[in-house]
Amino acid sequence: GNLLDSDRYRWLVEEAIKTSDEWVIEPGGYGETRMDDLKVYFKVDFLFPIGDLLYILDWKTGKQDAERHRKQLVGYSAWASYHFEVEADHVVPTIAYLHPQYQEVEEVFNEFDLEHFAIQVRAETEEMYEYCRDLEQNIPIDKSDFTRIDDPRICSICEFRGLCFPEDYPIEALAEG
Repeated sequence: GNLLDSDRYRWLVEEAIKTSDEWVIEPGGYGETRMDDLKVYFKVDFLFPIGDLLYILDWKTGKQDAERHRKQLVGYSAWASYHFEVEADHVVPTIAYLHPQYQEVEEVFNEFDLEHFAIQVRAETEEMYEYCRDLEQNIPIDKSDFTRIDDPRICSICEFRGLCFPEDYPIEALAEG
């Protein structure tokens, strides 16, 4: 089925509608949050309160990506906890896949989950810092400082293959410019 045939839709129009004056739909700005003294960004599609819980729905039309989308759910919990000053377990983040048929993935997190996520974000951020020549200006190290991979199978899935092989994989932004 699709969203309009789902229990979620019925619940939204029967229960959640009562707090529609408090709904947050694609808030302005960039969704900045502080986590372990780092700026992180999580922009929710739809947040609405019911009782003492905050529900977050994130609509997806593409393929499911369990690991990536779980990180988003934890991030949404962190964002809502930070901005609305609620405990993590009072936030109910849900990924709602709209295609090919309506399906949801929902997970409630606790403070330990948010702390663990903050540690992971810190580690990944520090790893990215290694690729910056100037952190303040966010200037990357030179392309020549990166080791090229000899296995073309890895290149075929790399998002940045156009930097190494511009003739085979033109970078759209440069091609349009």
